Amino acid sequence: MNSLCIAGVVLTISNPYLIQDASFLLSMFGTFGIGVAAPWMTKRMCRKGSLFRILRSLIEMTCVSVCIFPVTILYFQEVSVITPIANLLLVPIASAMLLLSLFIFLTGGVGFVAKPICFLLHLLYDLLMLLSNGLQQLVPITFPTG
Repeated sequence: MNSLCIAGVVLTISNPYLIQDASFLLSMFGTFGIGVAAPWMTKRMCRKGSLFRILRSLIEMTCVSVCIFPVTILYFQEVSVITPIANLLLVPIASAMLLLSLFIFLTGGVGFVAKPICFLLHLLYDLLMLLSNGLQQLVPITFPTG
């Protein structure tokens, strides 16, 4: 919480009007949700097993969604119902893609290492797009609140 407050003060010293910027507020409230609210919510949970990890991820996602909800309503006048579902499915795939890309970067993009990893990245990207489009067709994306 202290680090978040210090970061907010440092960022707004040179431009106090930044506090009215939607991206700044979404970042601050989202960071508050994942860094302060989620640990507070999960501190008494049993920390063993894969069920704990899944439940913790679900609680963290919910905390972030709840924390950014007021900013979303204020600035965009709509609520996304697909975001929690999409986060459960798409964030792990995107994280795996990021790690594979980092591995390619760290190895210097050497052909015999990069070629199979790039093929795997392409497959993961296709899966990501398939799930994204499927969720978009299945669930209404936003509801206007204005």
